[in-house]
Amino acid sequence: MSTMSVMKLSLMEVFKKPSYVILSLVVFAAVLLIAIWLPNLYFVSHTITTNEMAFPQKLNLLIASLGALDTNFTFESKYVTIIASFLAAVNVSLLVYYFKKRVRLQKEAGGSIGGVLLGFLGVGCASCGSVVLSSVFGVTATAGFLGRFPFHGLEFAVVGIVFILLSIILLTKKIQEEIYCKV
Repeated sequence: MSTMSVMKLSLMEVFKKPSYVILSLVVFAAVLLIAIWLPNLYFVSHTITTNEMAFPQKLNLLIASLGALDTNFTFESKYVTIIASFLAAVNVSLLVYYFKKRVRLQKEAGGSIGGVLLGFLGVGCASCGSVVLSSVFGVTATAGFLGRFPFHGLEFAVVGIVFILLSIILLTKKIQEEIYCKV
């Protein structure tokens, strides 16, 4: 069987169950929220914890802050972030399904986690580069480091997407392995 056929079978097997569709939607929303709010973590935490606003005001402000996806992200980083969030959601659903089906932790789990983590390295606006690297090395050092890359750190997100795609391919093969054993 071709890789595309195996992927299609596995994706249909997993996503025919509403619980995995819901899991993917929740993970997609969570990853996207984290990507949008991470550069403004102080603002978000202050909004949540302040006693100077009523809950509806806090909620309205947090919802309005989601517009940062259009204002704080470049055209490319916005779409890379959305794609990485979507693929991470699919990957998590496949991984949960696989673990439930197989129970044993396999080598692909490390690839899945690694792909998601590498995808987060590229999350951030063009002015400050990678949010994660900025928090580790400081904004000035990270901006100088990422400024030397042709796409200013977006490369990390693209590499993360490649790792997530590889993980998805490996997981879909593993899900079908029992049915289409080579032996």
